[in-house]
Amino acid sequence: MDELLQKQEIYWAQRSIISWLKHGDKNTKFFHSKATQRRRKNHIRGAGDQMKECLDAVPSRVTEDMLLVLSSEFTAEEVKVALFQMGPTKAPRPDGMNAFFYQKFWHIVGDDVVFAVLDFLNNGNMLPEINHTNIVLIPKVKDPEKMSDFRPISLCNIIYKIISKVLANRLKQVLPHIISPTQSAIVLGRLITDNVLVAYETLHLMHARQKGKKGSLALKLDISKAYDRVEWQFLQKIMEKMGFLAVWIERVMSCVTTSSFSILVNCKPYGMVHPSRGIRQGDPLSPYLFLLCAEGFTTLLDKAELEGRISGVSICRGAPRASNLLFADDSLLFCQATQNEGEAIMEIIQTYANASGQSINLEKSSVYFSANTTGVQWQQMLQILGVKEVMKFDSYLGLPTLIGRAKYHTFSYLKDRVWKNLQGWKGMMLARAGKEILIKAVAQSIPTYTMSVFQLPMKLCDELDNLCAKFWWGQVGNERKIHWRNWDKLSTSKQEGGIGFRNLRDFNLAMYYPRSSFIEAKESPGCSYVWRSLVAALPILKSGYCWGVGNGSSISVMGDKWIPNYPTNKVLHPIHELVDEMAVSELIDPELHVWRGELIMNLFHRDDATAITKIPLSRRVVSDSIIWMHNKNGMFSVKSAYKVAQRMRGEGSRAEHSGGCVGKLVWSVLWKLCIPNKIKIFGWRACNDILPTKCNLVKRNIITDDKCHICTREAELVFHALWGCVAVQDVWAGRISKLQKGVSDFSDFMQLMEHLVGRLSVEELKHPTSLNKRAEEFLEEFKQAQVSLDSSLRERLISDVWQPPSSMEYKLNFDAAIFSRLEKSSIGAIIRNDKGEVMAGMFTIGPKVDTSEEAELLACRRSIEFAVDAGFTRLVIEGDNSNVMQAISSDVAN
Repeated sequence: MDELLQKQEIYWAQRSIISWLKHGDKNTKFFHSKATQRRRKNHIRGAGDQMKECLDAVPSRVTEDMLLVLSSEFTAEEVKVALFQMGPTKAPRPDGMNAFFYQKFWHIVGDDVVFAVLDFLNNGNMLPEINHTNIVLIPKVKDPEKMSDFRPISLCNIIYKIISKVLANRLKQVLPHIISPTQSAIVLGRLITDNVLVAYETLHLMHARQKGKKGSLALKLDISKAYDRVEWQFLQKIMEKMGFLAVWIERVMSCVTTSSFSILVNCKPYGMVHPSRGIRQGDPLSPYLFLLCAEGFTTLLDKAELEGRISGVSICRGAPRASNLLFADDSLLFCQATQNEGEAIMEIIQTYANASGQSINLEKSSVYFSANTTGVQWQQMLQILGVKEVMKFDSYLGLPTLIGRAKYHTFSYLKDRVWKNLQGWKGMMLARAGKEILIKAVAQSIPTYTMSVFQLPMKLCDELDNLCAKFWWGQVGNERKIHWRNWDKLSTSKQEGGIGFRNLRDFNLAMYYPRSSFIEAKESPGCSYVWRSLVAALPILKSGYCWGVGNGSSISVMGDKWIPNYPTNKVLHPIHELVDEMAVSELIDPELHVWRGELIMNLFHRDDATAITKIPLSRRVVSDSIIWMHNKNGMFSVKSAYKVAQRMRGEGSRAEHSGGCVGKLVWSVLWKLCIPNKIKIFGWRACNDILPTKCNLVKRNIITDDKCHICTREAELVFHALWGCVAVQDVWAGRISKLQKGVSDFSDFMQLMEHLVGRLSVEELKHPTSLNKRAEEFLEEFKQAQVSLDSSLRERLISDVWQPPSSMEYKLNFDAAIFSRLEKSSIGAIIRNDKGEVMAGMFTIGPKVDTSEEAELLACRRSIEFAVDAGFTRLVIEGDNSNVMQAISSDVAN
């Protein structure tokens, strides 16, 4: 029997062409399955049916409303918006121009540009020269030797880029509705961190899962030259399948297929290439088109999941299963470590690759197995997939995938990157103003992406801050330099006496957003490092969130924060115990959508009742939402959360001379001065008494004599060196300004600045001899200002006059007033036609409000309600508060 089994084993091993054999096990069943799999793999299907198979999985998702957005006539305003969205100083194009030329001289070339662009977008006419492109090869490695070491970037003509960007601006409006949620690249409302969080949580579960019969795997694919290999036919067919109109597809494909290339070698163009496939990196439209192509891949995977051929990985019972995460050409797939699912995954990959033209580089691809995957399973899967196994992925979208106890070591690459950048700046001999910009824009931006997902170790944050501090004060290597101000004070805002550098600890905690189900969350044993990072930021989030009342069904009267501009944002004095179990919806009249005033007065103390009834309610049925109270628009921002974090740590109060209105006025005036930044920073150092005067050097035991070099009588304080010394007073007296000689009754330079700011603000001038000369200069400046009156000012003056609406519309003007003593406000509105005739008007008394913006917003809402009730629907709405008008007209959530 043993001999028979051995012969059978050898037979199937030879059939399966497996070069390894696990000694001691009779793997006949395994080798039989491998041979069967290999036979299926080698079976030739029809070559043309793979594109059809891929396209059949793609549903038609473009609706009539989306088609209306895409197919409406293109306008001159869209052309101008697209141009001014471009970076002005990008590399010159084949026509020798960059966007700055067109932006600067738009008043001259604008009409011609609009005509050329709209002639293509609306009529389909485009000169071939417009779509000619220079290809520049960007090295991907330090010393490139092969063509694969270069990244080709397209330098398209500006006119073509405007065309492409106008199309992209329209297309991106519908992408959130037609692109699968597992694709998060450049889709409005989606973030790269969405995929990172899902991937990290799933991989954390796989790493921790020790039990279970079925193992699972994560397959990370490397797609070679993804943009360059896109088949044009596939792109066109997938747009047709998704439901785009023929005219839209024609415009897009014309942009893609009429292109031609010249290669830039040492800044000189060579050759003329007419491609037959691929989309260009550097073309504004290309990233969106690639998303459409990748949708063929995601829909194949989704279809296989619905059919039960693959099952993905679920992080807990009841949670959705993750089978694929795509970010542009970066793909991460999940499935069970079984033969059937492995074969299904490879079949899908092959189908998509053959249909779209994509090439999967199996040598650079890798697979990670869950901890409960058996040896037989992973050996079987490695043979099916044909990729290498890794104990963990090096990174996913640039971030670590598994984090153990050595967290400092995991994130230490950030310190290396910051250090290399700072070292690179050493030879530039930058002034302190330049260092400020580079620290804020580069050095402190490097860890931002990582901090948006993980909480960095405090030791690492302190070391990163220390690197920036050394660079700021000019310290290199082990040399000693005086740090005239500690980092805590430098990282306060400029209005509080600091420079505005980030404190990375606080900034890290500020980079999270509150969710209603997350507010009361806690750490649990075995939770991931991402979850621990989120929980660490909860104190900041709890201090700033509040429910915005919609229908009130999601809000507990006593348990939740829902009363804005009120202590603790909660009910303080309930009269009746019934409110303990009530929802806010029970306090709202469901038909009229107004507060049930009598019930509220009976259930709550007068202060609570007044605060509740002041909350505005929508006339429509809207859901409750969470608002962020530290921003005027109610939306969370990292900037506002960072201020909360600093305030909670009490750092703002540490900055010397920053307390009080006068001190803050000095900082405000200083940083707004229209002078070089290095002069501003010199003034900031003088006000903070951190210039290297002799007195300050004596304090640090560097020298022993503190007497002024010039007058040799008084100690060289900052005030004396810049103002009090006799020689310096002569310098100031020679200036034509409101600075008088002999003002010396101050102990430090900050007091002098406060005095000067006060004098400038009340227009005092005691030196009569300077009046005549100053008057002559003022007259000359005034004449020049009249000649060169800015055109924008003229437009603003003209816009102050009431402009009539079109003949098909009516104009609604509204305004509000606050009567503090009467504790009331008033609202007025008027509706006029295109001839200026009054069609309707309204005046009413409103509730007490705290700010003018609140009054204007209430007036706007009440006026619109009045207009709709009066039967006016085609309205142009106009108010005198720019913030309110911008808020109601902007696409940004508010």
